[in-house]
Amino acid sequence: MRLNLSEQLSVLTSGKSRMHILPWNVDSVVTLKGSFRTSPDFQKGDELIQDLLVSMLDKGTALRSKLAVAEALEDRGASIRFQSAGIRIRFEIKCLKPDLGDVVQLLIEQLNQPLFNVDEFELLKGRLQASVERMRSDTSSLSSSMLSRHVYHADHPARALPLEELERSLENMELAALSSLHERQFGASDFECAVVGDIAGVNLDALFTQLCSGWSSQDNDDAIFKVLPLPQKRETRHVEVADRLNLDVRMGHGVDLLKTHPDYLPLFISIFALGGNFSSHLMSTIRDRDGLTYGIRSSLSGVSKDYPGMWSTSVTLSQENLERGVGATLSEIEHFLGSGIDQSELDEKKSTLTGAYQVQLSSTSGVASTLLSNAENGHVSERIDTYPDEVLEISLEQANRAMARHLDASSLTIVSAGTKEA
Repeated sequence: MRLNLSEQLSVLTSGKSRMHILPWNVDSVVTLKGSFRTSPDFQKGDELIQDLLVSMLDKGTALRSKLAVAEALEDRGASIRFQSAGIRIRFEIKCLKPDLGDVVQLLIEQLNQPLFNVDEFELLKGRLQASVERMRSDTSSLSSSMLSRHVYHADHPARALPLEELERSLENMELAALSSLHERQFGASDFECAVVGDIAGVNLDALFTQLCSGWSSQDNDDAIFKVLPLPQKRETRHVEVADRLNLDVRMGHGVDLLKTHPDYLPLFISIFALGGNFSSHLMSTIRDRDGLTYGIRSSLSGVSKDYPGMWSTSVTLSQENLERGVGATLSEIEHFLGSGIDQSELDEKKSTLTGAYQVQLSSTSGVASTLLSNAENGHVSERIDTYPDEVLEISLEQANRAMARHLDASSLTIVSAGTKEA
């Protein structure tokens, strides 16, 4: 099932910066996606500062007002988007080929010379404060965030702060904190980008030089992030929320492996079979057979080449079905881990995953995302072709061995959020 995209793929390199280039048969349209590494101190709340900083990037530059930025993009039918993602900041450009140089120049301005307008800062800060207040009644967010604090070490990017700490940090945050973080963290550190589309006639060397220009060479250390040791027995926690008769339940534990570990893909497929889609084991039992929920899911999340993640199962249960639903879910998880995935389940999930991958590669955006993800996670460029074969080659023994090594139903932390019966 090997694809042949890598035969057309080229890579430009300058120091720690790389551009992955793939021509695509689409008239005059180019998609560019990229990211660079930062080193926020998660224990000190730097992630919140980084999130606000990234939200400020499209609010004007030292050379152009917010309105001028918007008009420059609208006049060209182009878009630039930013995302704060833990220890990386990502960006995305979509534009027509003749406008690529101008739009990249605007991107560079936004990244290197954000305006830091105090009125925009206060507006964004107020919106975030309102969002935090809404989280007080959001059972999904409450259960997920509490579980993260029982799974991850305090410096892990995926560990959520308690609402009280979020509110306090926001209340005390000033605009100077954003400009200080920008000065310390923004730079060409582990800089990766992918360009996909109609690039015939584009001076790619000049484009790469343009993208890398003006960046200070930040020396962001390769921090080590950890999950907490597995508890010796199951732990149960509850967050009481008034007038929420449907409760959100999360159960999970840390998984101490990186995406580059040979067990990652077999484990991912096994957990996908347990609860990854509508034909998964938990959906067919807890939802379809027992009728205890409309939604249940199990996943391996938060794993990258830089930090480990967690295995978690989420289920929404009515107040009257809470105890029964949690018990049934745990029972099915224990049964699945004990008996293992069977060959028919494995074959079905491998087919589903490879099919979804083919769909992802049907657009320039999907291809660029795949190239960028491979680069960020330390995979070779050719993996865009070989990934389907990697999935199909996973054996039953590999899948079940990975589950036995890394998953333990007796060490789950179970968190519920909502209104329990009095």
